[in-house]
Amino acid sequence: MESPPNRSEVKRTFRNSFWNLITLQALTASVRLVMSEYTVEVLSPATTGLISPGSMPLTAPAFDLAMSELERDYSHQFRINITYIANSSLIRSCNDLAANIDLMTAEYYYHRTHQPNLTVLAFPGCAAADTVSISQLAMAWQHLVIIGFYSDPIFHNKAFYPTVIAAAATSSRNSLGAVISFIFQFKWRIVYIVADVPRGSGTVANSGSASLAAALHEVRSAYESVFVVAPTPSVTPSTEKAREILFRRLIEGSKLHYNYSYATGFLPGPNVLSTYSTLKILGEMLAEILRTHQIPDAGRLARRMMNHSFDTNVGTLEFDAAGERIVRFDVKQLDWNSGTFQTVLRQQMKTTVLEFHCIREITWQTGLPPPDRPVCGFSGIDGPCAPTGGGRNLILGTCLTLLCMGPVAVIMSWYYNNRKERKCDFAVFELTEALRFSTPMSTNSSFVD
Repeated sequence: MESPPNRSEVKRTFRNSFWNLITLQALTASVRLVMSEYTVEVLSPATTGLISPGSMPLTAPAFDLAMSELERDYSHQFRINITYIANSSLIRSCNDLAANIDLMTAEYYYHRTHQPNLTVLAFPGCAAADTVSISQLAMAWQHLVIIGFYSDPIFHNKAFYPTVIAAAATSSRNSLGAVISFIFQFKWRIVYIVADVPRGSGTVANSGSASLAAALHEVRSAYESVFVVAPTPSVTPSTEKAREILFRRLIEGSKLHYNYSYATGFLPGPNVLSTYSTLKILGEMLAEILRTHQIPDAGRLARRMMNHSFDTNVGTLEFDAAGERIVRFDVKQLDWNSGTFQTVLRQQMKTTVLEFHCIREITWQTGLPPPDRPVCGFSGIDGPCAPTGGGRNLILGTCLTLLCMGPVAVIMSWYYNNRKERKCDFAVFELTEALRFSTPMSTNSSFVD
């Protein structure tokens, strides 16, 4: 057996190859090379530049470290390697990746000089488009797919994507479900989303105690309260030390092998940890299946991950019956006095829905949460605030004026909607119970959103 290439050889292959393929079979000299005949290849479509949180400088150290540990722990049962599929000259954005990744992956897949016993596609993803493209290819090839960062609700449809595992520590589906659950906590149905312009005041970004105090005063005068909805920390006393060691090794790997240095005080994010953990879970499942002399095909591996939880050295990972990671969220409220966010609500599973439970009392400036509708309505002249007498005549006159302006408004609306350049589009969303995203608990059904 040929010895694996050293680092310089790997980098040279990466630079000169047409599709820029990197195969890392061993990362340290201490990795054992005497392995069983069962072979596994992990294909990982990747972006070399720092164009997204899933780019190689951030996530490849997690893949590398997991692969090194799998070879160390299971080399007597199987041989595993990872191949990054990338093209630094062609892929400069997530849109570039989405447009080319299926061709790049197929080009390598059909021209492999070796055929492993098992192929797994494990990659962070750059955006929803590339994850869907790769998953569609993998379904045709009947391979397991593990997505580490970007997912799509379509993967809940197991009739079309039976072997796709969405392992991201955060996802749009989970995040949206948490926000909607928080809104329902107070029976709110009418929600306005207000976004500051890029050149806005930026008060929350101010630094220094004086600036912070001024920022808090400004926010307090404008808002009833300020909340942040964020994933529940998974660190425990038993995993804290392991996480510290892992963080150090990941940071070193980014700097040493991918020319990326984390800023002072910054650590690899939860999705990087998830990338590492899911590969370790894959190795454990492979070893367990091979010990029982079964064939670890894509379907068997996917079913073992669905509707199961796994204890890892960085925390517990839970997956629902559709193969999507279950992520619990906290609601944190801004403390006006300290300027810090304190956890007030935490999600817990109730039947098939994650619901928020009180951790500490929420404080409101008026003593009560805002009603769904103001007492005087959004116009300020409804209910007890409705005008009387002359005010009614004014309202009647206004209504007649508006009726006369109706045809003009229709013409102007047609003109603006049919201009060549439209400046903006508007969408209206109705908040319903369906947005709470119940967690499927049975693998016998297809899940279509």
